[in-house]
Amino acid sequence: MKNNVILKMKIIAIALMSQMFSISGMENDYRQENILPKEKVHDIRYLIHHTNEYPHCLIGNIEFSIGEGIVGGGTGTLVSSDLVLTSAHIVYDKKTGSEVSLKGFTFSPGQSGNLLPFGSVNVIGFFYPPAYKTDGYPSKNDWALLKLDREVGLTIQSATQQKGWFELKHFSDDNDMRRPIETAGYPGEKSNQMYGCKGGIVSLISDGLIGHNMDTTKGQSGSCIWREIQGNRYLLAIHQGGGNDNQNVATLWTESNHQQYLNFLMIQPNNVPIYSNPYKYYKIKNRDNDLILNSWASD
Repeated sequence: MKNNVILKMKIIAIALMSQMFSISGMENDYRQENILPKEKVHDIRYLIHHTNEYPHCLIGNIEFSIGEGIVGGGTGTLVSSDLVLTSAHIVYDKKTGSEVSLKGFTFSPGQSGNLLPFGSVNVIGFFYPPAYKTDGYPSKNDWALLKLDREVGLTIQSATQQKGWFELKHFSDDNDMRRPIETAGYPGEKSNQMYGCKGGIVSLISDGLIGHNMDTTKGQSGSCIWREIQGNRYLLAIHQGGGNDNQNVATLWTESNHQQYLNFLMIQPNNVPIYSNPYKYYKIKNRDNDLILNSWASD
């Protein structure tokens, strides 16, 4: 009898954990990330101990409420002092056709368990490519920008004496296929601890999508994939989800994506930006007194 009770408690706990790490429905639409290859016994990810140090301090844990006390989340990376790059499926649920609420939507750079070296920053808006809504899986448009309510990148820059955000580098040629890459993010089963992995690109799936051989699990969607070039780290892709037995899938940061990004950040020379970064954003709708930003553009 006692063993049956214990077994039932374990089943309930597992079910609750499964709910806790569902991400606004997106994990139901996206293939499970893999420990690669599937027959491999050991997970080669490693715990990042010094998350307050460059470059891992630029990577953060994303959390938001998805109802009934359930917390959704993912991973994002600072690409400006108050702008985070992540996956579109974190902010838009294709199954329900709805966007995530901004209530309780936070980004915590360098989080390590309960330790928040730079605090939690409120997300006040987001953008994702409109084409993402009708794409299948995987999607080259699976990327999103999150707007923060303060310039935490400048705080990080002051504390570390390193640049407070990643540079973006679009994929250039076949030589990029042969160079080593890294990723780091927040696996759902690791209790808000950051884990990293090193590997390489194993395939060009299609225009704007790559397969990589780094271990990932649920919660690492939106994790940056970067490459070190002459001592600088450049964000090359955004982890998207699972692939086949030998690869996981990432959204490549292409020249086309980069041009869209620059268009969103563009302002006219005579305009005065709202923030110190060279862009302005537009308030295009309000819902439940929450500011929803899903467009950055010029006048």
